Amino acid sequence: MADSLPESVAARRVGTAFLGAASLLLGVLEVFLVPQRWGTALVPISIVLAIVGNVVLVRLARRGLNSGGAGVTVLGCWFAPIVLLPMLPRSEGDVLIPGGGTEQWIYLGTLLCGIVAGLVSLLK
Repeated sequence: MADSLPESVAARRVGTAFLGAASLLLGVLEVFLVPQRWGTALVPISIVLAIVGNVVLVRLARRGLNSGGAGVTVLGCWFAPIVLLPMLPRSEGDVLIPGGGTEQWIYLGTLLCGIVAGLVSLLK
């Protein structure tokens, strides 16, 4: 019985690390998809990805790993690139999310919808 406990803890840590990495990559992808265009029209695909991705990944962490801490870790790993990447200027002076336009509203929608979807999945 004592031998199964470390395996369970190790499996939870590996699962949390895997889901955290997937969530981090999802956040990076969403930041790059904020200015996604179809012709001249902006397509808010990052908002849909934020909702679906956070619901799936947080529920998987919460229920699959049977740990609320894993769900919080996954949500935090998603939140970090969403907030930090748009703040970093590039060497040419460009930014990933230009302010003052429609891209800004899509970014804010991605941030808000992703947080709400993740928290609702965490609390259910």
